Amino acid sequence: MYRALLKLGYQTQTGAFRQFIKAHSVAAFLIHGSLWYGQGWLLNRLVSKYVSNNVNAKRVVINLTRIARRSDVAALWRELSYGVGLGWGSSNSEIIERVYKWSRTQTILLIFDNVNHLSEAFLQEMILKFWFPLVTKARETTRQTNQFQLFMFLVDNEGCVGSWNISFAEQLNPDWEPDTPIKLPMITEFSENELVTWIKYEAEELLIDFATEVEVDEAVRDILQKSENGIPEPALQEICRLSNCEWEQIWFKP
Repeated sequence: MYRALLKLGYQTQTGAFRQFIKAHSVAAFLIHGSLWYGQGWLLNRLVSKYVSNNVNAKRVVINLTRIARRSDVAALWRELSYGVGLGWGSSNSEIIERVYKWSRTQTILLIFDNVNHLSEAFLQEMILKFWFPLVTKARETTRQTNQFQLFMFLVDNEGCVGSWNISFAEQLNPDWEPDTPIKLPMITEFSENELVTWIKYEAEELLIDFATEVEVDEAVRDILQKSENGIPEPALQEICRLSNCEWEQIWFKP
């Protein structure tokens, strides 16, 4: 069931991600959409299917909802410091050096969840003062050996960050540099055609016996009705219900 669900939807986001990581081993990505659009599930899909050495990769997950005061930039750097295993009062350069040293010996995944809880100015600061210098150091290593990857994921669960006045790349151009984050296509609803096609190919994995086209169409209409016309997370939950399994068993987000 898990493997089958990894094939549903998110095609434009997956295609853009694969294009960039095929060409570069250092990159930052904005994953964005409205609430309940499965940003975490998409992140899991991209990492588990397309990132080399993902099983042994070092993951640094920072949930930015912990920063209660958006006007306190020091709180952002404290979260970064604790996230990389340093203590109170660590300097920006010490944080960057810690991540850089890790990146020399293993694949690194930096995951900033709920970047929508930051202000635009704070996210800009994080990109300029954390990501830019880290990329500068890491690229010196990747010129010597391309064995490991360094990816940063900015997860926006409200669909607002993409409209901020921050420089994002949206397609791979010859002059693109890894210090510019990539804005993946905004997540949209699952379409009726996507669901019909997916069910036809994955019905065996779903443990559902659809004997006729009519039964498939009825199942898709039911999924769309119970997910406000294809909002991803409710749709995934309804698919699991039809398959007599629990969404929480398929997708446990630590």
